[in-house]
Amino acid sequence: MFLSALNNIPKEVIESSLVDGCGSIRRFFSIRLYYLAPTIFFVEIMSLINSFKIFREVYLLTGDYPYDKLYTLQTFMNNKFTHLDYSQLSSGAVIMCIAMVIIVGILFFVESKLDSGTEE
Repeated sequence: MFLSALNNIPKEVIESSLVDGCGSIRRFFSIRLYYLAPTIFFVEIMSLINSFKIFREVYLLTGDYPYDKLYTLQTFMNNKFTHLDYSQLSSGAVIMCIAMVIIVGILFFVESKLDSGTEE
């Protein structure tokens, strides 16, 4: 994803920065990082969502009922499915949804602040 984002940076912008005498560090932070920001944002969100799916690794390490420090949300959900405790399953799903909405909202807010500061 990052390679395709780097290839989509307009060559004219990089060439004009070279003509203007922009250094390589300034070019990276002012031009390349600006064009990579949406890709970084997308990769952050996908990594965050995938970080909640670690049941297989915890199960391989500890078995059906892991130690208290390794107990994850997915292990909680799978144990509740075996006992068919729908009230706790639905409350866990709602809490996870609220947490994800808050985290993604913060990421959107930060990205919009970074994006609005560079377009002036």
